[in-house]
Amino acid sequence: MKRFLILALIFSFAFTTFVFSQEAEEMSVTGQETEAMSITGKVEQIAEDGSYIVVDSKTIITTQEFLDESYLEAGDMVKLTLKNTDKGLEIVDYEYVYEEEPESVE
Repeated sequence: MKRFLILALIFSFAFTTFVFSQEAEEMSVTGQETEAMSITGKVEQIAEDGSYIVVDSKTIITTQEFLDESYLEAGDMVKLTLKNTDKGLEIVDYEYVYEEEPESVE
């Protein structure tokens, strides 16, 4: 019985340490904000008021000013740099993703 308790404690400590280390890697906090992350996908929707866009079913906070400067449109393939805020994912930067045309085989 004593061995079982010791093994259970070791296992729970190892598991807890693993879980917390994984969360720390995903959300490396610097001050109030977390580090930037990026996603690549298709712009599915842009809110009429410019407050958010939807890329691959993820809602991303933005502003009308940012959209006016970026010229993003529904259907565009983009790579977005995001930060995680208390309001949700917020866009920091973007770049268009251009699909390469397939080479013709002759």
